[in-house]
Amino acid sequence: MGAAASVATPVEMVSGAVANVTRDVPIVGDLTRGVHDQARAADNVLRSGQEIVRHGIVDLAGAAADATRDIPVVGHVGCAVHSGARGVDFIITEGDAAVRQLIAGEELLSVQSLKGVAYACAHVSNLVYDAYVDRKNHFTDGGVTWEEFVFGNEIPTPAVQDHITVYTYKSKAIIGFRGTVASDARDIAADLEIVAKCFPDQRVREATDFCQKFLSRTKFFFTETILTGHSLGGTIAIATAFRLGLECHAFNPGATVIDQLGKRVNSSPASRKKITVHRISDDIASACSAKVSNVEIKVYKHSKRGFGHSIDQFLR
Repeated sequence: MGAAASVATPVEMVSGAVANVTRDVPIVGDLTRGVHDQARAADNVLRSGQEIVRHGIVDLAGAAADATRDIPVVGHVGCAVHSGARGVDFIITEGDAAVRQLIAGEELLSVQSLKGVAYACAHVSNLVYDAYVDRKNHFTDGGVTWEEFVFGNEIPTPAVQDHITVYTYKSKAIIGFRGTVASDARDIAADLEIVAKCFPDQRVREATDFCQKFLSRTKFFFTETILTGHSLGGTIAIATAFRLGLECHAFNPGATVIDQLGKRVNSSPASRKKITVHRISDDIASACSAKVSNVEIKVYKHSKRGFGHSIDQFLR
């Protein structure tokens, strides 16, 4: 029971994230740390109680199965219920053990280790939040200058210009997808789709259509196209990369408990280019990001003040 209680539940994770963000604020920091300690204690008690209840249900189902074993039909139902209860208990127990192993073996990286194309992708994931007409026409990183491609010339115009941006350097192109803007109802609807079915269909179709046209029209200009995005934009980038077999760097992408299933369904032999998920350790939105086939997950320390989910955490 003690081991099971060591896995952070959503309440403990949220209170821990708040405590981390406010740790340097006088008085408030002490208060949020106290709330986090209380949440941790409450979670321990809750998990212990849940384990007792689970075992009790399994035992009760077993007793009922034994008592009705010789009764036609009812006996089969009783055995099925008992087997189902044991299966659920096993999944929960083994799931806790897997999470404990993951947490124990999690190596936290420094954001300073982000370099090259990966760091350029973080820049693009930030720039795409600006309205299309207000975006910088270039940015420089490590002596390399990436220039914005203007829609309507060599490349197609996306359905919504504010949702997508493109920056290029020599034979490389980075396509960035915008994350959630609270005032945009389309973004909120897309976030709800992630919760319900892993990927937001309409936004992924929009991204895929743009990328297909871009690849077709620029295939003689660029030999390497990388997709990127933060939060909602990161989730869109991952789904599009799966569909088109492109490299991807996603930052704190939105993910829920069905993330692994969604990625397995969308993955195919044609989508084996490397997809890298970069997430801050205490970010709740990306906590369920699943590592499957060609998806690598890198977890970074929350080293800057502010909200762990922000794209600013990845920028120097």
